[in-house]
Amino acid sequence: MNRITSEAMRTFAITAAAKYMNPFTGILLTVGLLLTACATTPPAIRQAPPGDLQLGEARDDVSAHRGTPVRWGGVIVSVENKNNETWIEVLELKLSRFGEPKRYSPSAGRFLIRVSRFLDPLLYTKGREITVIGILEGDAERSIGKQPYSFPVVNADEHYLGRPDRRYSYDPPYNHYGYYPRFHYGFGYGHGYYPHHGFHFRFHY
Repeated sequence: MNRITSEAMRTFAITAAAKYMNPFTGILLTVGLLLTACATTPPAIRQAPPGDLQLGEARDDVSAHRGTPVRWGGVIVSVENKNNETWIEVLELKLSRFGEPKRYSPSAGRFLIRVSRFLDPLLYTKGREITVIGILEGDAERSIGKQPYSFPVVNADEHYLGRPDRRYSYDPPYNHYGYYPRFHYGFGYGHGYYPHHGFHFRFHY
């Protein structure tokens, strides 16, 4: 599949639709779609924390960065429900200016999100995009297959679950250039923003 960016796809859709509309309607459609691109993620997710510590830098010395606010994202690898909390393993991807994971970007590795409540694994499915804002609280020693692996752990303050029609699969193994996930369309439900301080709202499509 050709690596067409979401912006290029959006531009193509706007151009094709505008050909069959009067100029005024075409302008309104264009403005509406462009505003939607900016409004998909909530302000709390669009705003990177001071310093904007990246996963690759944090992995070099997690203990030195413990307690640092981070905004990381990527695609879900697995979900583990424990007593009164959920652990999400994520394959990191670089984020866009709006806080959404970028398709096809190389990855700095994997990290864990710890959420202090139950999350339904039927919603938080493998390959679905997620962005988190929280505090880097340390690392956890686990494994990928039989390979030991140190996962930086983010204690989530807020997180944003991406659209269900954006799905990724993975091209193993990892090499020194990073992971390169492949994008494809899929199906699912549930899409929205989840602050972790007493309330939440969700967008449905």
